[in-house]
Amino acid sequence: MTQNEVSFTTITEGVLTICTYTEFAPFAYEDSGQIVGTDISLLRDFATEMQLEVHLKKNSFAGLWETPGRGECDISAAGMMEYDDRHIGENAVWSDPYMVVTRSLLIRRSDVDILKGPEDFRGRKIVVTPSSSADIDGKIRYEPAGANIIPFVPSQDEIVSQLLSGEIDAFGEGDVSNEYLAAKYVDENGEMVLALTDLHSMNSPELLRFCVRSVDANLPYALNDYGTGLLGAYAVALALHEKNRTGQGQSVDSGLALTAGLLQSPYFVDYQGFHRAEPEVGRQHRRDVDTAACHRARGASLQADIRQPLRGE
Repeated sequence: MTQNEVSFTTITEGVLTICTYTEFAPFAYEDSGQIVGTDISLLRDFATEMQLEVHLKKNSFAGLWETPGRGECDISAAGMMEYDDRHIGENAVWSDPYMVVTRSLLIRRSDVDILKGPEDFRGRKIVVTPSSSADIDGKIRYEPAGANIIPFVPSQDEIVSQLLSGEIDAFGEGDVSNEYLAAKYVDENGEMVLALTDLHSMNSPELLRFCVRSVDANLPYALNDYGTGLLGAYAVALALHEKNRTGQGQSVDSGLALTAGLLQSPYFVDYQGFHRAEPEVGRQHRRDVDTAACHRARGASLQADIRQPLRGE
């Protein structure tokens, strides 16, 4: 292993090796023989900034998070979430989160009025990617209601074909991926033939992360720093857009602490004891208090601390 100019090592000299699962558009998929997607584009840009070439390795989704810890790659990426039973080993860490997603089912558009919640899927077939969040959600939410959960690993195109032919009734996946598929498939009039239903959150915010090899502790930090830079650039673009629209100058602040606050924001409003039916004034008060408590937290206890009920509740 050799060291590059920004002081972290990769498993191959001058190369960032990325393991990914390519049936997960728009995050990672194949187009004209090339592996592309939002996750891949972000990591390619990161590699360019770090003056590294990119080598992509295709893997199954099950166990994808284990590959950096085994030394098979520097980073694994495919819209992954951190779970207690996703063991990554001592030589890897989860990155800061870069996106929040929501659970959903992709169905035929003709079924939107009859398939709305778990009870409507009794006796129906729901396909999920094995070992995915959709697989976990299917067993918790739909199987007890009588749905047939089918772990299956064909291409996304094949899943859609089976859905439109009536072989299956739904495809369980995050809203970002299912919205991508729904927009991709249209009829001869340009109308979408698929739709999303039963959008819902699991017990905790679903935060997408990369799994990063941590034999060299600087690699995860470099990746997280790069994410802060992207958010700063996005803020500048929004400020310029606002100036063009209104003629008013804008102030932009960017920093690791601000990025961390943004990425942790789902926890601020989804802690245990928070009820979304509360009056707006009460809800805002509780958010302010809990956010302040978060700033007093330290290290690994941060997420656990801010998701506890406030004193007196």
